[in-house]
Amino acid sequence: MEHIEELNAVENAPVFSFIGMQKYGICVKVCDGDTIWIKINLGSPWGINKIKCRLWRCDTSEIRLGSATSAISKKLGVRAHEFLSKCILDKPILVEFKHFDLYGRPLVVVFLVNNNYQPHAILNNLLIKNGHAIYWDDSTDKKSNRDKIIIPRAIQKGLLDLEEICDEVIAIYREENISVSKCIVSMVDTALNTPEGESE
Repeated sequence: MEHIEELNAVENAPVFSFIGMQKYGICVKVCDGDTIWIKINLGSPWGINKIKCRLWRCDTSEIRLGSATSAISKKLGVRAHEFLSKCILDKPILVEFKHFDLYGRPLVVVFLVNNNYQPHAILNNLLIKNGHAIYWDDSTDKKSNRDKIIIPRAIQKGLLDLEEICDEVIAIYREENISVSKCIVSMVDTALNTPEGESE
């Protein structure tokens, strides 16, 4: 009862957050190109835990085929998963926490570390710069724009061969009655003129 009275006495309690916290951890699972499980010591009173995290301001193609996922988008999702796994799976990382997403997952910036555990690169930015992800924040309409941005960029970065630019890619643009020739021009224009963005 004492605790209840103490709670009632506080009118403006702060919202719980890990924002700004930096901790070393190990990536124990890569779910897809932008979601990972990490094992981390959060300190007292939580101790060592496994946490599912979403990479901050970073959005990759989906791995699972669904009504809104094309086969070529899945292919890019698998390549993003492979890139992420190669970078951090079962390796030490430095994690900086941001806020929670709509699903309750902490959004994180992941720093790659050297043998002395010194950070030397931001993984979120590497995914974007290598064509595996697009920059995303709360103002980005990722459902309608992701494929139109990430597929041209993947072509530009050499992640897709010409043979892989199939009818599915054209169909993304034809939904808006864009001709094939305009589709190619649009893809090139998007790849060249969309800012890559950075997480930090």
